[in-house]
Amino acid sequence: FNPQARSAANALGLMQVVPATGAAEAKKLGLPWHGETDLYDADFNIAVGSLYLRELLDKFGAPYAAIAAYNAGPARAANWQAQRPGLDADFWIETVDYKETRDYIARVLAFSVLYDWRMDGSALNLSDRMQGRFNGARKKFVCTAPATPAPKLSQ
Repeated sequence: FNPQARSAANALGLMQVVPATGAAEAKKLGLPWHGETDLYDADFNIAVGSLYLRELLDKFGAPYAAIAAYNAGPARAANWQAQRPGLDADFWIETVDYKETRDYIARVLAFSVLYDWRMDGSALNLSDRMQGRFNGARKKFVCTAPATPAPKLSQ
């Protein structure tokens, strides 16, 4: 949630967009591109990052593969798809060559369930979500963890 974030791979802003992708997506959206500092503007970053993610979802079909492409690049994700045709999503994810990307896919999917629950009070089953099925049964649940009192500050 840091609009000024910069990764070691030079991905910038909230959605961690690399400058080349930012420039290409801005052009498609008809947004002016003044250079990589544009990616530190949260609205701009979300616009180009969301378009790019939509394009990846359209290209790869399954959300888990689009998430992998967003993290590791579309060429690498295309190779993984070609090497693992028809493999169940959970096995496909676990056989991704890069640990960072495996972990990234898992985190994005897990947090998508949590955000769904926080926004709606119920959540779509993760197996439906991995396949891009968003009209499945939703489950209501509540957090049963006991409330933790705030720590006392010494004076």
